[in-house]
Amino acid sequence: MRRIIVVGYGMAGHHLVARLAQAGRCTPAGEFEVTVLGAESGAPYNRVLLPEVLAGRIDQRRIDLSEPDDPRVTVRSGVRATEIDRERRLVHGDDGSVLPYDDLVLATGANPVLPPLGGIRDEQGLLSGVHTLRTLADLDRIQEQLTDEESGRGLELGLGLGARKPRAVVVGGGLLGVQCARSLTLRGLDVVLIHQGSHLLDHRLDADAAAILARTARGLGIEVHLECRARAVLRDREGRLTGVQLADGFHLDADLVLLACGSAPATGLAARAGLAVDNGILVDERLTSVTDAHIHAIGDCTRVHRSLRAAHGLAAPALEQAEVLAERLLGSPVLYQGSSTIARLTATGVDVAILAAAPSLVAESRPDHVARTVRLTDPVGGTHRAVTVHGGRVVSSVLIGDVSAAARLTRLVDQPGPLPENPLDLLFDASALSSNTAERN
Repeated sequence: MRRIIVVGYGMAGHHLVARLAQAGRCTPAGEFEVTVLGAESGAPYNRVLLPEVLAGRIDQRRIDLSEPDDPRVTVRSGVRATEIDRERRLVHGDDGSVLPYDDLVLATGANPVLPPLGGIRDEQGLLSGVHTLRTLADLDRIQEQLTDEESGRGLELGLGLGARKPRAVVVGGGLLGVQCARSLTLRGLDVVLIHQGSHLLDHRLDADAAAILARTARGLGIEVHLECRARAVLRDREGRLTGVQLADGFHLDADLVLLACGSAPATGLAARAGLAVDNGILVDERLTSVTDAHIHAIGDCTRVHRSLRAAHGLAAPALEQAEVLAERLLGSPVLYQGSSTIARLTATGVDVAILAAAPSLVAESRPDHVARTVRLTDPVGGTHRAVTVHGGRVVSSVLIGDVSAAARLTRLVDQPGPLPENPLDLLFDASALSSNTAERN
C-alpha cells in the first residue's frame, strides 16, 4: 500500500485528494492511502470567495468544498506539520503524531505579506482593528469587529442618527485590496484605499486601464490615494485604533485597517527540511522537488524550476498542478507545462478580467507573426477592453467594466479557433455580434 501524505488542505490540496480518490478507483496504481494534515480546523473552502462573504453577497456555507467519501482518505483537520525527516521519510505533526510516507505533497499555500508598519502586531499576532483576509479565521475576526454582537458596540451598530460612519483604510491596491475595499463599502463603511504604486493593479494593468478602474472605484464611494505609503497605525491611550499615519505625515482616521499587500509562498517547512526554495519550493515539470524525488509541491507554495512567471494567488494554476500531480501519482507520465491564467474581480459595480496564455502556448505561436494589440477605451462609460493576438492565437486580454467577452476569450486562449480578421471583434460578445449582424441583414 502506497502511503501519500498531503500537507495543506486548501484549494490545491483538496483538489489533489479529490482527483486521487476519483481516478484511483479505476487505475491499476490506485492502491494507496492518503493522510491529509490541514492546519485550519473545519472543512476545506473556496478561499477566492472570502471577499464575497465579507460583502454579504453570499452565505459563508456556500464556499465549503465537498470532501471525498473514500475509506483510503483520512483528513486530520487542525493539525499542522512541524518537521519533515527526509532520511526516514517521516512527517511530524504539532499534535505529537509521526507519520511515514512514500510520497509527500506540500500544498502549504502562502501567507499574507505584512508591510513594515508600526503598531500592527505583537508576539501574539495582529493587534485589534488590524486585519488580513486569507483564511476563514481572518474573515471571522473582521466580522466580529464589524458586528461585535456580544458587546453591542460593533462598527455597524454605530450608524445611528448623527453618528460618524465607521471608516476603514485598506492598504494595497491589487486585486484583493480593490475587492475588499468594495466589500467594506457594501457593509456601510467609508473606505480609503491607499496604494504605494503609481496605479492600481500595477503588476497587471497599464496606466490607462488602471485609470478607468480607479475612476470606477471612486464612483462607488472608495477614496483612492496612489503613490501613498503608510508608516504606522495610530492608537489612543486605551490601545484602540484611531488612524493611519502616512509617510508624508498626513493622518487618516480609521476604525479598521485591512492589509492587502500581497502574499508570499509558505516555504518554512520545506526550507527547514533542506529543500531548495527560491520564491517558492522549487519543483520540476513533474511537480517533484528538485532536491528530493519523494517530495512534491503544488499551489501557491510552489515555483516550477526555470519558470519565467509565477502565478501565486491565482486558483487556476494551483488546480491544474493538482490534476497533473494526481495523474503522476497514479502512474501517468504527464508533465506540467504551465497554466494560462485568469484574474477576476467581480465585486458589485467593479468587473475586471485579466487573461494571459501559458508560456508554453505562447511559444507555439508562429515566430514569423508580429503580436498585435487592439484597445477600446471609454473613460466616460467606465470600460476598457484590450486583446493581444500572436500567430493566430489570443495570448492576453484585459477587460474592465464590460467583461461580456471574457468567456469567449478564455476559450480562445486555451483552445484556439479561427480568429476574426479584425481582432477588435474579439472584444465583443459573440452572441451580440451575431444579433447585430442579423438585424442589419
